[in-house]
Amino acid sequence: MQESFAFALSRSFTEAYALRCKPICTEMNIPQMALDVLMILGDEGIDLCTATEISQEACLKENILSVHVNRLVTQGYVRRSPVPGDRRKVHLECTEAAKPWVERGLAIQRQFFIDINQGLTPEELAVLRHCLVVMHENTSRMLREESK
Repeated sequence: MQESFAFALSRSFTEAYALRCKPICTEMNIPQMALDVLMILGDEGIDLCTATEISQEACLKENILSVHVNRLVTQGYVRRSPVPGDRRKVHLECTEAAKPWVERGLAIQRQFFIDINQGLTPEELAVLRHCLVVMHENTSRMLREESK
């Protein structure tokens, strides 16, 4: 894969996803990253509930995540509570007001992945998934090494 194609693919993926999410972000009056954080918190299949866990999952610096969490708390979509036994940690969870938005956001995500995977066989998707996991591991390692 030519390097320029990889960067173009990354940009078009990000732009297409943002375009799909724009209507819900506009309705909620929140930026894309805040919607992503809300969907991570509200996704029943993901068991993340502290800022550190979410920042690692979303590859976000904690100070940037904090801005989005504060906005979601202020707008009534996220609730903070202390973690028993560790006063340094704060448990984050979606409120009832967030649930319909989370459902809509996750539906948008599911449809986005259905659409971008059109024309690929299950075997091709399995190979692609494997390649993406390896690339993610490599970039995560690079980020860890650079931050030292």
